[in-house]
Amino acid sequence: MVIGLFVNPKIENIAFLNDIVSFLNKKNHKVLVSKELGIKDDIEILENEDIIKQAEIIISVGGDGTFLKTARIIGESEKPIVGVHLGGLGFLAEISPGNYREKLEFIFNNQYKIEKRSVLRADVKKENSKSLSLYAYNDFVVDKGDSISMIKIKIYINDEFLNTYRADGLIISTPTGSTAYNLSAGGPIIYPCLEAIVVNPICPHTLTARPLVITDRQKITIKVENLGSTPFLSTDGQIKTPLSRGMEVVIYKADFHLNIIRLPGETFFKTIRAKLNWGKDVRGN
Repeated sequence: MVIGLFVNPKIENIAFLNDIVSFLNKKNHKVLVSKELGIKDDIEILENEDIIKQAEIIISVGGDGTFLKTARIIGESEKPIVGVHLGGLGFLAEISPGNYREKLEFIFNNQYKIEKRSVLRADVKKENSKSLSLYAYNDFVVDKGDSISMIKIKIYINDEFLNTYRADGLIISTPTGSTAYNLSAGGPIIYPCLEAIVVNPICPHTLTARPLVITDRQKITIKVENLGSTPFLSTDGQIKTPLSRGMEVVIYKADFHLNIIRLPGETFFKTIRAKLNWGKDVRGN
C-alpha cells in the first residue's frame, strides 16, 4: 500500500514519527512525505501534489488543525484520510499514539468504512474582478476583525432575504464543523453525515437571533457592512480573506466530499462521550 504521511511541521515528538514510519516500512508499505522532519527511515520525499496522486490513503499526524490542512491538500481527489491525534481536544483524528499499530492493521486488512463528509465552497465576489473560491471542511466565519464594535451582516438563503445580524460575526458550519467553533458559540451538534448547514450568529445583539439549520442544497449569500474595522472571512480558522464594502460571499455545498476512514469500534457517539464527557455524572452524585 502507498501511504501519504502529512505531519504538523511544529511537532516535537520526532521519536514517535520515526516509530510510525519504521512500523509502516516493516509492513512493506511505501511511505511518501513532503519533507524529512527528522525521520531517519527510508522514505520518498515528494511535492504535496505528487503525494496525493500516488497515495492510496492519507495519514495525518497532529491535531485537528493538521487534519484540516491535510484535507485541503487532498481537495477534489477525495483520497481517504485517517488521523493520528497528537493535539488537544480533537474530534477528527480517532487514532492515538498508544493504539496506532492496532488501528492501522484494520486499514491494511480492509476492515474499515469510508464516511463521506460534506465540504462547503465560498465564492468571494469583488467588484469588477474575478471571484475568489475557497473550500471549508469545518466552517466559514465572518469575523469583525480588530474592532470592538459589531458588524452588520445581511444574509440571504436562495436569494430570499433572511435577516440582518448585528453581531461579532457569523459562522457557516458543516456537520463536521458543528463540534468546533459552532459548538463554542452555542450552536447545535449535527450528526456528521446529515445533509445540512448551520448558520450561527456570534454574540448577536438581539435575543431573537438563534442558530439555524438548513439543507445543504441551499445557497447562502452574505453581505457585510464594516462599521469601523476591516472584517474578514476565515476558512477553517486557517485562511483569512479581508472583506470590504461591496463584496459578496456566496456559500454552497462543494461538488466533492471529504472521505474519512472510520475504523471498527469507533463511532461518532463514542467520540462525543469521550470528548465532551457525556454519560458521566459531573456532579459526583
